[in-house]
Amino acid sequence: MNTKSSNWTGRAHRSLESAFGPHTSRHIETEDYPPMPPADVIVVATCAIGALALLAMLALGWLA
Repeated sequence: MNTKSSNWTGRAHRSLESAFGPHTSRHIETEDYPPMPPADVIVVATCAIGALALLAMLALGWLA
């Protein structure tokens, strides 16, 4: 929403129907994803631990 535009009326849409028209649904559908396989959990955890270790090394000045 560009508030600097000459088309700006000061009003914002309050519902999906007013924003996108009468043929939209009145609710947002969310998808339920299956849980991650154990191998993916291990990869994500390893990457997170590595990133935290790099941040700690950077903070302590070991990578400077």
